[in-house]
Amino acid sequence: MSALKATLTIRTPGEPARDHVLHPGHSYTIGRGPWNSVQLNSATASRNHARIAHRGGAWWVEDLGSHNGTTVNGVRVSGATELSPGDRVGIGQCDLSFREGTESTPAPMIEPSATVGIQTMSLKGILESEEGLDTESVAAPSKVGPELLQKMDRIGSALIGHYSLSELFDRIMDLVVEVLEPAHTALLVPDETGGGLSIAATPRSASGSREILLSRTIARRAFNSREAILIRDAPHDERLHEQESVIRQHIESALCAPLWDDEEVLGLLYADRRFGQEHYGDEDLSLLVLLGHLAAVKIRETKALDRLQQRARVEEELKRAVEIQRLLLPAKPLVAESVSLAGRCIPCLGVGGDYFDYIEGAGGRITLALGDVSGKGMSAALLMAAIHAKVQAYEEAGLPLPVETSRINRTLHSELRGERMVTLFLARLDPATGRLEYVNAGHNPPFLLSGTGEMTELSTGDPLLGPFSDAEYHVRTVELPPGGTLLLYSDGVTEAEDPGEAQFGEERLRESLRRHRNLPPGELLERLIDDIRDFTHPEEPQDDVTLVVAKRG
Repeated sequence: MSALKATLTIRTPGEPARDHVLHPGHSYTIGRGPWNSVQLNSATASRNHARIAHRGGAWWVEDLGSHNGTTVNGVRVSGATELSPGDRVGIGQCDLSFREGTESTPAPMIEPSATVGIQTMSLKGILESEEGLDTESVAAPSKVGPELLQKMDRIGSALIGHYSLSELFDRIMDLVVEVLEPAHTALLVPDETGGGLSIAATPRSASGSREILLSRTIARRAFNSREAILIRDAPHDERLHEQESVIRQHIESALCAPLWDDEEVLGLLYADRRFGQEHYGDEDLSLLVLLGHLAAVKIRETKALDRLQQRARVEEELKRAVEIQRLLLPAKPLVAESVSLAGRCIPCLGVGGDYFDYIEGAGGRITLALGDVSGKGMSAALLMAAIHAKVQAYEEAGLPLPVETSRINRTLHSELRGERMVTLFLARLDPATGRLEYVNAGHNPPFLLSGTGEMTELSTGDPLLGPFSDAEYHVRTVELPPGGTLLLYSDGVTEAEDPGEAQFGEERLRESLRRHRNLPPGELLERLIDDIRDFTHPEEPQDDVTLVVAKRG
């Protein structure tokens, strides 16, 4: 017995419905937190709300101690509850419809022998003919009757509107049942391996066997040659008589039509009838062809719209992430006694892994930090936020710099298992004396420029954070003299490339710092950034660009 995938259709107030596929043998957490397999954008959902898991051949849902609870068909669950197709899981104001979806193995197809009456119709001939039924291999009916026209109109009207993909598949099955009255019907799509077809949908009221009278040879012919197929007189085939399930189901005739949208075949529609039912004929096949064509167009449209909506959701989440990251970084320059500071971070992907901060502490002491997380984008931004929180917490505790850095390193090593790296320059400045204590954990050496133009590079440092849990860190001390400038920067500054792939480099950065050293920190930052952009023009830097300037008057 093949394991069944399942689908959750998720409806959140104010958002379009979306589908989430559940794979056998896996477990899925659901909640408001971004770490969940299924994230719900609703204040009524807890951060860790519920879990759906596949165990013992069935799907189960359980609440994870949420505030508002989890329901199945309106009844609150108190333990693991088995789900059945059609069940509705309630999480706050969110409604999750559960259905068993595509089989993980190709649809079972019975191979008829050559004696079965098989006739084919060209899709192009059917869809382009004014009569709708002009084919090479089957004689067209003399006219299109009013009943057929009514059914065609019904098909077109029923597919207007937007549905999620699983809802659309159900809608298509409803139409096949309504206009063709089959004993069995199915919608098939290429399986994940690309080697066959799998059942994506059957009628919601269907029960019993999912076996269909469709040979793999015929399926390939319909799929590859874009031909609609009518199978007549199935009972007269000797091999079919040997198939107990076919005899039990009393299959008499069958139809198969590709889901063709004028560009490609997306799948197949299948329908059959039992003994005692009227045989399917040419007009029925033409009707299935029309339904398959309109359904294919609608499936492509639905997938395209889903992609647009997913992109819009991602862009909206990115906007929120950008705003959150902006709030984590200092909003304005800092002036304390004779020292003034300013910082700027320009992410290359909207959000980034660069981090900077300056924090006023006890006794007027100022903590400066600038870090760089390996990688870019959202994952780097999340790690950057974690480092921000750690530095803030340890600064509140007043730990010595080497101890603080070692604790951050051990935590990162444990959380990241050595798979990500972070560089960090962490310093404490006494504005009254200019005394600067610092730890450099693998970061770019800052520049210290005296009022007379003498440049010093703070090049002595220790290992970067993350790879080694037992790394040791040491404090160094220098003086920021009156009139002096301290520049911290990320590697996105020196590694910014011009169109010829030459890097901005440390020497250009030093020259730019000397040229603009008499400006206030905020203006100095802008001039440095302008120089970088002039160098890379017309390209944009391919890494986050972050700078912090501290000046002592």
